Amino acid sequence: MGCGLQQIQKAPELKPPRVTVQAVGFGFPTGGGWPVSCILLLENPNPQTLSINGYDYELWLEGKQMVQGGDNRPVTLPAMGQSALEVPMMVKLPALLGLLPMALKNPEHKFRYQLLGGVRLPIFIGSWRIPFQFQGEAAAGELQDRLQGLREGARGRRPLPHP
Repeated sequence: MGCGLQQIQKAPELKPPRVTVQAVGFGFPTGGGWPVSCILLLENPNPQTLSINGYDYELWLEGKQMVQGGDNRPVTLPAMGQSALEVPMMVKLPALLGLLPMALKNPEHKFRYQLLGGVRLPIFIGSWRIPFQFQGEAAAGELQDRLQGLREGARGRRPLPHP
């Protein structure tokens, strides 16, 4: 019997997987935008393996939505186990233009960011969405270093620490 059919039969007994944000990293901007990566830890409290059939996300910076998206990539959660899921995002540079004056004036200013989203667990009709939310801060100077990297043609990723 396939994993999806077992989930349908046992759906009333299922406990929702726990979703926590392990890390948020801001990469160096490139001509295509500003890469941001998030690592989610998915924990399965159930005695049977679960399949996640995708996720969605929104990234907000200073109360403004910068990017939203998702993926239908499946992830298998072992019974009573956990899996990590990397969520790559690309913030388009025009979305950041309104924040540049504040960053240039005060490199110590802490920009607030918020990550919202959900992972989807297939059930009989449709899917069951398990939400996640995370917020943190990054100093304008740290973000400005990355924007400076765009002008200098720097490439690569370096995650920022978060609270």
